[in-house]
Amino acid sequence: MFRRSFVLLLAAGVLPLVGCAGNDTVDSVARMFAGDELISGLTNGLGIDATQAAGSIGSILSFAESSLPAADYASLKRLLPGTDKYMQVAKDAGLLTSPIADATTLRGAMGQLGLSPARATKLYSEFGDYLGNLGGPSAKNMLMNLL
Repeated sequence: MFRRSFVLLLAAGVLPLVGCAGNDTVDSVARMFAGDELISGLTNGLGIDATQAAGSIGSILSFAESSLPAADYASLKRLLPGTDKYMQVAKDAGLLTSPIADATTLRGAMGQLGLSPARATKLYSEFGDYLGNLGGPSAKNMLMNLL
């Protein structure tokens, strides 16, 4: 009886803390990206949170860095001055233990963030449109040809 009560008491005390840590992370990422048009557009357009949006972008950027010629990736980074922040969120989410080097690994990262394949495809499209608005069709195509 004592053991069962102890386990229940322990679970009652720990589980709320785990939930708070997740919410604190989401809130912290939301504050970090306050005013970021890309993250705002993705969260509002796709109904995802800032961690999912920034982690997705960080994962895509890791894939782009692994897949594009260095000059093309440098052009992409110039369009998105917050690339390091996006990639840090992906690292903090455990998605970039090593660079993302293929589409299968990228799809897995999207799944770990809770994005269905359909929602991930929509995110890719919206990110491509965002890049197209910043850098023209060549910037959009550079990304979309990878995905």
